[in-house]
Amino acid sequence: MSGYRNMEFQMATKVLSGIGIINEVGEETKKLGKEKVLVVTDKGIKEAGLLENIIAGLNHSGINYVVFDEVEPNATIEVVESGSRIQKEEKCDLLLGIGGGSSMDTAKAIGVLATNPGPLRDYEGPEKYSLPPLPMIAVPTTAGTGSEVSFGTVLLDKTRNYKMSIRSVMQAPKVAMLDPELLGTLPPHLIAATGMDALCHAIESYLSLWASPLTEALSLEAIRLTGDNLERFFGNSQNLDAAGNMLIASSMAAMAFNSARVGTIHAMAHPLGGFFGIHHGIACAVLLPYVLEYNIIAAPDKVEKIAVAMGECIDAPNKNEAAYKAVEGIKRLMRNIDIPLTFKDLNVNEEAIPAMAKDAMQSGMHLTNPRLTKEEDIIGLYKNAIQG
Repeated sequence: MSGYRNMEFQMATKVLSGIGIINEVGEETKKLGKEKVLVVTDKGIKEAGLLENIIAGLNHSGINYVVFDEVEPNATIEVVESGSRIQKEEKCDLLLGIGGGSSMDTAKAIGVLATNPGPLRDYEGPEKYSLPPLPMIAVPTTAGTGSEVSFGTVLLDKTRNYKMSIRSVMQAPKVAMLDPELLGTLPPHLIAATGMDALCHAIESYLSLWASPLTEALSLEAIRLTGDNLERFFGNSQNLDAAGNMLIASSMAAMAFNSARVGTIHAMAHPLGGFFGIHHGIACAVLLPYVLEYNIIAAPDKVEKIAVAMGECIDAPNKNEAAYKAVEGIKRLMRNIDIPLTFKDLNVNEEAIPAMAKDAMQSGMHLTNPRLTKEEDIIGLYKNAIQG
């Protein structure tokens, strides 16, 4: 049987990267030919002064705009609906999402409601709405989610304690602007959490059953860039070289998972956010070594390549032993950037495990995991990650 694989790869976003690239936001906005921009962000971004140059660029280019700064750390349906009302009242026809994944995901969902009747819950899953959302420019101020190039939007549904995903190639931003100068005010704990989110995206998309040569190349390079730069960026947020490389790693990982998808880590991480409000990057990070070790039996060659990409010295008698170097390297990285190795001190209640496992299975994200994952497996992995 031939080893050649059928594959699908899509990339819908123009990516601009460089120090000071955000100064071109006005020109990029004008190119899209719209009348009025809704700037979607959070109060922390505004208070940190990160909007100043962006607003100046819009003013310089004569762009009309309205600022909506009510985004919460976990993007919620309620905040999206609030932003949607402002978008409609102000007749904004372009979105500018500035911040972490929550700001960009909120902007995407506002765009969906601008052209589709809703409610948002009707659009959970892949390609559930019919009309293209409003166009969007995405400006990340963290290096982790990859939302600036991704097809997905993740929102917290508080009525279900559930993180739902809306997915369509139509909602990918038109332009992503990656400026490392915008990351200089990030505190170390956010650098760590978002950087580990990027690493999880890269590892899961690389191991995915839907991976292809195109996505694997993006994933492996994202792993290498993260291994080379996350600790340097954690140690000094003013290191523009490390910050810029982490922005590229984050975007590359998202380009890969757009087509390859993620896996059991993300299936399990979303319920931890829904039930306990745990930061998505922390949830993914703590789960990563447990799920990666679980996957070795199904993909030892690939896990060994992950170890190599992270710079681990491979001196082992067989593939499985070599693959464990990746797990060891990830745990060492987590210790170096102050990420906990278990959920022991994060107030995760074991009584919620059965319900979280059901939500993880409902997401369907485990279906592209290299090792067949059943509900009892997810329960066991949760227990391991809580107990250590």
